[in-house]
Amino acid sequence: MRSPLRALIVSALFASAIIVPSPASAAPATPDFGPSIDAYAAYDGQDTCEASEKPGVVGFRDILNTTYGPHNYGIGRACNDGGQSEHKEGRALDYVLNYNDAGQRAVANDIFNWLLTTDRYANANANARRLGIMYMIWNRQIWYASNPSAGWQPYACSGDPSDCHTNHIHFSFSWAGALRQTSWWSGSAQVFEAASNAGWRPLPVSGSAGAVSGSAVAAFATSGVKYIYTVRGGQVFEAASNAGWQNLWTGINGVDGGAVAAMSHQGVKYIYTIINGGVYEANSANGWRNLPTGITGVSSSTISVISLGGVKYIYTVVNGIVHEAHSANGWRNLSTGIPASAVAATTLNNVKIIYSVNGGQVFEAASNAGWQNLWTGINGVSGSAISAMSLGGVKYIYTAAGGVVHEAHSANGWRNLSTGIPGSRVNALVLGGVKILYTL
Repeated sequence: MRSPLRALIVSALFASAIIVPSPASAAPATPDFGPSIDAYAAYDGQDTCEASEKPGVVGFRDILNTTYGPHNYGIGRACNDGGQSEHKEGRALDYVLNYNDAGQRAVANDIFNWLLTTDRYANANANARRLGIMYMIWNRQIWYASNPSAGWQPYACSGDPSDCHTNHIHFSFSWAGALRQTSWWSGSAQVFEAASNAGWRPLPVSGSAGAVSGSAVAAFATSGVKYIYTVRGGQVFEAASNAGWQNLWTGINGVDGGAVAAMSHQGVKYIYTIINGGVYEANSANGWRNLPTGITGVSSSTISVISLGGVKYIYTVVNGIVHEAHSANGWRNLSTGIPASAVAATTLNNVKIIYSVNGGQVFEAASNAGWQNLWTGINGVSGSAISAMSLGGVKYIYTAAGGVVHEAHSANGWRNLSTGIPGSRVNALVLGGVKILYTL
């Protein structure tokens, strides 16, 4: 969390021409959101190192610069530079403002007032939640999204301006916020469908009410019908291929921005979501009533589910480790020992297989090998974009790298090849022997 500020930023404090403070009471342009809103970001500290600048952090920086003028900043940080820091995952922003300068202090106050405002639907801290801000540090104080009722709390520091954050504001983001998967960005997150028998040509998915969009996507096929589940403004929507992709609200709300998984199990459709670190289950046979599984402490918005042998399995990340829970053990959430920032699961020949992202690399572990975690050779993967499936005895992995979806499979030695499909999120399914991808 705490480490020295980049030399570039520190030196900028003495170059006042670089910083162009705007008058007090300015605020960034804000979309006209509805009443639904993202849950507060749970604390999910840095546990990998892949410091490329994440799009949500870059977008937030651009929002501030558009409103308050260009400021020096820092996002990424070297792995060997200081202790734990979300900068090392590219999901933190140091934004240079000097507390001892009245004009710059006024800009900081405007930023906080905007982020922590209560919107017209009585949603407290609305813009911070929609952007996925996890915590902020400024002038010896810290604000946690995981404990908003405490407000600004004292932040112990050495007296150094960088350590005490009197020469910059520090913003750390949830993975959903860092990857533009929260409701602030979801208006532009159009879902695309691409099929392997059509050259992976991405086609927009739209229904009678317009584009199917969201901050996360999950999909499966059953009885010849494709189903898409998206999260938009904390609400879960369902669209089906046999209904013209008409996008209907399931009644589920309050969902963390990027947290949705879905599957068919014994003829029933199931949706799994994460709300405030807890996993919830809803199904089509109970009218999508969203019920807690009892799984808590989930520290990432990644979630994957499979059905095997009449049992439902849930995979989540808790404190940087993949956990498995299933319906036959009362959803007791047990560690697999696999370190990860994201997880996807599939089955092959009655074996459960986990694919995990750790430090931008993809690993494979199988239940019949004691979850021994082996590197596939795939690296450079961004964020939580991973999906997996099997077809014809071959295992397939889909990831995003450089804003493009890649495919690797066990029959080509996990050679990771570009599909040419743009996207930062991906979900895969098989229908009639055809591989189909849904991307955002």
